Amino acid sequence: MPDVVPKLGELRRKRFTEGVAVEASDLHDIMVVRAGMRRAAEVAFGDVDLILTPTTRRTAGPMPLGYPVDGGGAKFTRVFAFTGQPCLTVPVGFDRDDMPIGFTLTARNFGEPLLFRAGHAFQPTTDWHRLHPPLL
Repeated sequence: MPDVVPKLGELRRKRFTEGVAVEASDLHDIMVVRAGMRRAAEVAFGDVDLILTPTTRRTAGPMPLGYPVDGGGAKFTRVFAFTGQPCLTVPVGFDRDDMPIGFTLTARNFGEPLLFRAGHAFQPTTDWHRLHPPLL
């Protein structure tokens, strides 16, 4: 794995390095927090089939190679990655600069069949999944 580290961008290299430096006691604490959040998510999904959120907090845009990504783009979906709920991103249009916009559907654990049915039900109602932004 160390052979990969030099090939990572600066942000990914920093996160990788921080990740392998986590102490066992800290990892245990993180896992305890995660377990509590997973239980809370199960309760929250008790009467909810799906949650719809923006996929990112802003639309895509030109980004030079090596651009330092701030990592805030996934603020709406990061919690679901941490707690393990399945998610599906669906294209829903373009902004005024012709950059793609999407929404994310999230289901309860093991709710993939409903998640896929919902995404599939939306897709034929638009052509967004067939359209592409102009090449930069």
